[in-house]
Amino acid sequence: MDYNISVIKMNNKKVSIIVPFWNTNIQYYQKCQDSISHQSYQNLEVIVVDDGSRNEFAERLDEVAKLDERTRVIHKQNGGVSSARNLGLKEATGEYIAFVDSDDWVEPIFIETLVRTMEANNAQISAVGVIEEYNGGETLVDNAHAEFKILPRKDMYAALLSYSTNIRGYLCNKLFRKGLITQIFNENYHYCEDLVFNAHYMKQVQIGVASSALLYHYRLGQENATSNFDYNSKILTLIDAYRETETIFQIECPQKLGFIRNAILKQALNIRARYKNSKANDIEQYNRLQQIIEAYWDAYKVAPMAEKFNIRLTRAFPVLLFKTKRCILNIKNR
Repeated sequence: MDYNISVIKMNNKKVSIIVPFWNTNIQYYQKCQDSISHQSYQNLEVIVVDDGSRNEFAERLDEVAKLDERTRVIHKQNGGVSSARNLGLKEATGEYIAFVDSDDWVEPIFIETLVRTMEANNAQISAVGVIEEYNGGETLVDNAHAEFKILPRKDMYAALLSYSTNIRGYLCNKLFRKGLITQIFNENYHYCEDLVFNAHYMKQVQIGVASSALLYHYRLGQENATSNFDYNSKILTLIDAYRETETIFQIECPQKLGFIRNAILKQALNIRARYKNSKANDIEQYNRLQQIIEAYWDAYKVAPMAEKFNIRLTRAFPVLLFKTKRCILNIKNR
């Protein structure tokens, strides 16, 4: 695909970019803001929702945001990333909605590609590729030979769960039509709320389009939820989110139910291992995890042989397997 990165000045439809912010490293946010300000697609409004940051972060946020007149900062009491995004949705005036996290950054043609592929194919959602950045890295990408695929709803649903595509359950690599958003973010979920949002939105989709261009840089760091091995009661909402997704897939994409049920089982086993490793003492939560493991145990039968072995070991020796995996992941991410 040939991408034109020249600044587009024609009267295009407005895109509202919602950026949740909470005590973000100001250098990271500066990079995020700069990447948005230099988009080739110019008809933007940027809504930065400060979710109760400390004063020093909030003040610096205001200073940086002033550098682009299209950017508006809203300060609110802390309520979590979902409440910040919901407020952004309420305030947005654009026909299209995009989300960018305040510590990530995007390529100059990020919005242009999302809009152009959506409009050219009369689609209801568009997606681009994501590149994960570790330990402060910055990957230079070459999108000269990027391609795109047109996918019907059922294939878009399947792609939300597939690691072989760039679509996946990400929120920030997609463009949504605001008028088709009928379900806001569940503010009770602290994990995987983006997958649930996508699954609900897909109900309104007839055609989706996905570009292979790597245009969104997703920063992974030590404070990222995926690299945090501690136990807390909020992590149980990860299972709640997946179980809500399961009810949607039962109707919209039943061929992927086995995958989701297996994911729920693995999450419950992992969380139980965290619980045991941290020596938590909440018998009600522990019993709930045990009930979920029992209810979804048959799901492991659809897993590959090596994964079946891993699941059975994790059930039998939760702390040992948990510590081993933690050690391996820490070494891999150094």
